[in-house]
Amino acid sequence: MPQSTDVLSCMFSMGATHSCDEAGETSADECAVMKLLEMHDADTLVPLFYAAGPKLKDEHLDACSENVLRRGNLGLLLAVYGLPHDLTAGKVVAALLEKRVVVDLLKVCASLILVLPI
Repeated sequence: MPQSTDVLSCMFSMGATHSCDEAGETSADECAVMKLLEMHDADTLVPLFYAAGPKLKDEHLDACSENVLRRGNLGLLLAVYGLPHDLTAGKVVAALLEKRVVVDLLKVCASLILVLPI
């Protein structure tokens, strides 16, 4: 039986794309990214999904980042914003500020120091 990653890889290699507007996703709960975040292999699926260049509504992206921050999963936060996982702590904070992500930066910085090189 194919895995979720196999299915998404195949779809995107054949030109599949995603747009919240075209899919009729009116609420963040209907958003494909939010649904991917709930899956056990979200760390793999979300970056794969972003490789297809999805067009997400800003409010859906905000809801996704809130969801990820509640879980305390820095890897998924980076994936939701399409950021590489090998950034230094300072570069992560700068990239989040550039994308206008409003979070408790002290809390984020504290978790970054534990997992990323400075």
